This record gives sequence, structure tokens and C-alpha cells, in this order.
Amino acid sequence: MADNLGQEIIKDKAQQIYEGLSDECKEQVIQYQNGARNKSWMLNRCNLKYIVDNNLFH
Repeated sequence: MADNLGQEIIKDKAQQIYEGLSDECKEQVIQYQNGARNKSWMLNRCNLKYIVDNNLFH
């Protein structure tokens, strides 16, 4: 959707997705931002990876 509508359009939904994550997943996001690549979502294209890579959760 972001490719067609733009990131601003999906920012609210991205924030909702991030807020719905468990504390464990939020910790994984921090680890990913610090270079970890040991979870499947960190290696494969997915919504969470896109959200984190594009800093859409702040």
C-alpha cells in the first residue's frame, strides 16, 4: 500500500501495528535497529520489517 499511497497514508496503521506488538517483539525491534538479523522477520520482507526500516512507528 505504501508504494501506491505513500508512507504518510499508512503511518497511523503502522503505529497501531507497532503498539500491538508484545514487549518481546518491541525488544527485537531495538535489537534489529542495532544490527541483529537472527529472527525470520528481520531477514524476509514483511510488514514489521517495512515499518521498522522506514521508521514509521514513532
